[in-house]
Amino acid sequence: MYSDIVYVERKTHRDAWTGDISVKERFIISEKEVQSIMNDSYDIKAAKTKKEKEGKSQSEIEDWEILVREVLQAIQAKQLVPTMRTQYMRTAFQIPFDASVRISLDTNLCMISERGYNLEGGKKWHRDPNQPISSNDIIRFPHAILEIKLNLQEGDETPQWVSDLIDSGMIREVHKFSKFIHGCAALLNEDTLVVPYWIDDASLVESFKQAGMSSLLPEEEVDANSAANKVYSHLLPFGTISEEKIDTVVKERTVSNAYLHFVYIFKINAN
Repeated sequence: MYSDIVYVERKTHRDAWTGDISVKERFIISEKEVQSIMNDSYDIKAAKTKKEKEGKSQSEIEDWEILVREVLQAIQAKQLVPTMRTQYMRTAFQIPFDASVRISLDTNLCMISERGYNLEGGKKWHRDPNQPISSNDIIRFPHAILEIKLNLQEGDETPQWVSDLIDSGMIREVHKFSKFIHGCAALLNEDTLVVPYWIDDASLVESFKQAGMSSLLPEEEVDANSAANKVYSHLLPFGTISEEKIDTVVKERTVSNAYLHFVYIFKINAN
């Protein structure tokens, strides 16, 4: 469905042991302005004037401008381009005006590679929804994602019904699961240096096959380590691949210094 509202979001993840908290910051633009964000032609001055007319405070405008400039700088410095799309149907559960327990259920989840289509000289920033997607550019996740967020006061205990749900056996915890990282690992495995631990779950094999990864998966019953080892041969222990390839991987890891972060979720069978 078409929407003119687009959120440009930046997430800063920090380890809990540092004492700092993770931060999510975002600002709103119209769909027609997305390309200007990507090519660094976004008119900050005009947007700033508009916010002043809307009655925004000076501190709000300053915070907005700092975020916008930092996002634009990051996109240009890192040459960021649309890469991975996650798409799903979300149902949210929450008692009105009570944020102590918030639950979301994501179904019909699929990941789509945003690479390989004609950008028409920078005029497009996403796939044409009217054009078919090849099987190796999309992977469908065979489970629903249930996320439980608790916002309890000091001394409060987890509600019994939440504990009962977690212990019911109907759901399985997948620590720090990430839709985005799953899509990258599955569809962009040639560029993936770090594999999420759940990639070898036997229940995911069929979805990999449907995405055209049959030749990369074992034909027999999936071994706990064999699937990822066949897909990501460049991640095998030292001595099992050429020294030249090992050097390349190590250098790329050092330069990128990538930090992966996942959210806590619970996985429930879609059936």
